Amino acid sequence: MLLNEFIKEHRKVEEQGRKNEEQEATINKLASELAQQRKKIESLTATVQKVSDRLELNRRPPEIVSNQ
Repeated sequence: MLLNEFIKEHRKVEEQGRKNEEQEATINKLASELAQQRKKIESLTATVQKVSDRLELNRRPPEIVSNQ
């Protein structure tokens, strides 16, 4: 009976170890995807800033009109 209990507990520990490894792999994958998304966001932010800068340069200065 004691041996059966030990075997059951040993299986539980092995299963927890497998789950832990799967979770670590998932975490690593998600961390990698997050890093890629951050790079994409930085790139898009830079592009938006360049477009904003170009629009600002192309903006015409206000014209002053005299009523005389």
